[in-house]
Amino acid sequence: MDEKMPLVSVAVITYNSSKYVLETLESIKAQTYKNIELIISDDSSTDNTMQLCKDWCDQNKDRFVRIQVIEPEKNTGVAANCNRAEAACEGDWVKLIAGDDLLLPNCIETYIDFVKNNNDAICIFSKVEVFGENKIKVDNFKDSIFDYSFFDLSYDKQYEWLIDGRPQPIPAATCFYSKKRFNDIGVCGFDKRIPMLEDWPRWITLMEKKVKFYFIDKLLVRYRVSDDSICSGNKYKPAFRKSLALLYVYYQHKSYSNLKGKKNAYSRYITNMITITDNSFRWRLVRKGYGLFLKFFNL
Repeated sequence: MDEKMPLVSVAVITYNSSKYVLETLESIKAQTYKNIELIISDDSSTDNTMQLCKDWCDQNKDRFVRIQVIEPEKNTGVAANCNRAEAACEGDWVKLIAGDDLLLPNCIETYIDFVKNNNDAICIFSKVEVFGENKIKVDNFKDSIFDYSFFDLSYDKQYEWLIDGRPQPIPAATCFYSKKRFNDIGVCGFDKRIPMLEDWPRWITLMEKKVKFYFIDKLLVRYRVSDDSICSGNKYKPAFRKSLALLYVYYQHKSYSNLKGKKNAYSRYITNMITITDNSFRWRLVRKGYGLFLKFFNL
């Protein structure tokens, strides 16, 4: 393998993505960087996503070093789908992309040029353009989430931001990372316990491993917000709210380390609540109750 042209795995994460997935695939095909393998991992779509992808791959197989299409027998959630895709990746570097987002033509080449000049970089982000057909939804999303000032903060401030309940500021759609070096430090896959929120737990895990987040001040990815998006601005679907509650249980409350047995007992209570209900109002009560619980014990 030519060290100047490392193999990059671009992995497309799909679920009922038929409306936009061909645009996504064409954006990967159009990359100025050539040494790419294509992985498509579906989550048991009920539309014709897989047939569209297979037909497209047959027509464009000569563009890529390798193509693999993964079809599970049942729906498992985003985190598990990302794990299937990541496990199939053979490249030195990995770029995950949702089946409705787009890579700008110079995306992969820009990342590779950056890592050549920054040997310590194993996790890199860039600017992202939020777009979609509904301008109100797009504008709401822009105003409610991504904040590039995060990358200018100290490690302590970044970690605090990720665990204190504020909106997650990292443009996850732009993440470019070394699978091998992630594995070397013990970051293997996404947390399947949180099925619809794959990125935030990984950021917290990486920060606990003292991994530096690098940032390229260039627009490299387009992130689509649509009516089908699991989250859009401040409006979350019930499955996403459930995963936010699970994030709180498994990750964010870990910073409160003095509660001991009482904390563990309450965590089990919340987990049971999460298991038995899909009611979004109940999630809000559970999360609010946990915050009051910590406040009561001065934690």
